[in-house]
Amino acid sequence: MPKRRYRVFVSHASDDLWVAEQIAESIDSCGAATFLDRRDIAAGDNLKQRIRDEMPSCDEILALFTPWSRHRAWVRHEIGMADALGKRTVCVLYKVSITDLDAEQDGRGPLDDLNFVDIKRLGDVFQGVEEASEVGMPNVFLSHSHRDTEIAAGIARELRRLGIELFDVDSIAAGQEWRHTITEAVRSADAFVLVVGAPEVASSSWVGYELGMAEAWHKPILILLSHNRTPGELPPDMSELPVVAFDPAQPERAAREIVDRLLAAA
Repeated sequence: MPKRRYRVFVSHASDDLWVAEQIAESIDSCGAATFLDRRDIAAGDNLKQRIRDEMPSCDEILALFTPWSRHRAWVRHEIGMADALGKRTVCVLYKVSITDLDAEQDGRGPLDDLNFVDIKRLGDVFQGVEEASEVGMPNVFLSHSHRDTEIAAGIARELRRLGIELFDVDSIAAGQEWRHTITEAVRSADAFVLVVGAPEVASSSWVGYELGMAEAWHKPILILLSHNRTPGELPPDMSELPVVAFDPAQPERAAREIVDRLLAAA
């Protein structure tokens, strides 16, 4: 399974389309993929809905600030969306300075702690994108007991929205040979994530089998543990594995945490 390309959302005002297109082309040449609304949204599509759908699948947002966009609410709106989803944000300044933004009535407001870069230093940004593109996005095997099927389905949905290539046991089609299919899926995965919500995980023969294969093939393993459970409740074979607590009611945050942890370990 091919790894997904690192993806950058380019935010801009309509007056800055030409500059945004040049930036997007430079990012594309680094091996990453870009989303540019005026280029990638077809006529007749719902612009706002497409942007809402696209933002979760991007890894970072590059927001272009110019004399034309600095007073436009939409660029800040998209930054707010990205911030809520935990995306990395880079603000690029073109023909406008930090001093200009600080002189506004609210100053930089909620953007105060973001990374601002002058357009002349975009080479540093492109280098970072290129390095992220070389790492790529991992292929993940998502393991869980039957009691955690609903929780795992929500996390799987959000991981796919982030562009992760994912194998979930619930995706095995009728008629497929379970053992062979699971063995090949674990073997080809870049990482193994186990969702633990119900206490019955210790008695699940399939979870133990899948975890054993992942350890034998030295796969990076991450335990996603429901926030109402404690690491001390995990069975002995899981006690020394890295654990991330999550809220089952917020699968999007769990998915983002998985991606961040796996990319950091790559």
